[in-house]
Amino acid sequence: MKKVSFSLALFLVVLMAWTQDGTFNDTRDGNVYKTVSLANKTWFAENLKFNSANSWCYKNLDLSCESFGRMYTWEDALTACPEGWTLPNDDDFKSLITFYQDNKKLAFKLVIQ
Repeated sequence: MKKVSFSLALFLVVLMAWTQDGTFNDTRDGNVYKTVSLANKTWFAENLKFNSANSWCYKNLDLSCESFGRMYTWEDALTACPEGWTLPNDDDFKSLITFYQDNKKLAFKLVIQ
């Protein structure tokens, strides 16, 4: 399972770096996020930085939030998404895994380049 998780993560990082196809402007705080279209869905290509009531920065360092996004409790994450966006559910992840399985040769070609 760790090997599959690592290769899926590597695939997503490489593919997102090569296929970033848009941006989303969060009007609540002005943050602009890169987006990518994979498996017939649009995904954020970076972590959310919205400062909600129960979110925090890793090790309480503001630089962590700027670089990697904020950390959320599960309950807070459910409400932190911008309007029109949701956390991925099981079906979303299944379609992403299927997309990965169908396209992993592409990812390895991108890694080699």
